[in-house]
Amino acid sequence: MFYEYIKNNPQWNLQINRQLEGIKESSKVKDDLKIIIPKLTNDASWYKTWFSFGELREKEEDHALACAYFGLAQFYLNQDDENKQTVVHRYLNNFYRAHTEIDYESYQVPYQKTFLPAIKVNINPTATKTLIIINGFDSFMEEILVAVNFFK
Repeated sequence: MFYEYIKNNPQWNLQINRQLEGIKESSKVKDDLKIIIPKLTNDASWYKTWFSFGELREKEEDHALACAYFGLAQFYLNQDDENKQTVVHRYLNNFYRAHTEIDYESYQVPYQKTFLPAIKVNINPTATKTLIIINGFDSFMEEILVAVNFFK
């Protein structure tokens, strides 16, 4: 279900719904949102608020929730923002700590003078076909990994 958390702000509502999908009905998330939503007034408050709640949930070792909050914190940061790499790293770290059920191998695919990250998910060792999924610019491949069980 798509919730309108912030009146007349479909973009912010979309991002909140997207990141909290699957956990937004928990009482902890609902309690957090009662505090978070009133604090969201501009892009700076968006980053600061989600980041601080990500840190709180990370300290509690609630990695799934910390991941979601860090994902929200980083979303509107420019690529050259000094906070971008740190918050993305924390998003990814919490993602993999929350999803230990995923059997995967990481790869670095050479691209220009750097690399693109890639993941091979080990679902069926006797499979005869390969499915390649490429996500968009404003998403992480990890967002797609949560749907991996569907392919089993």
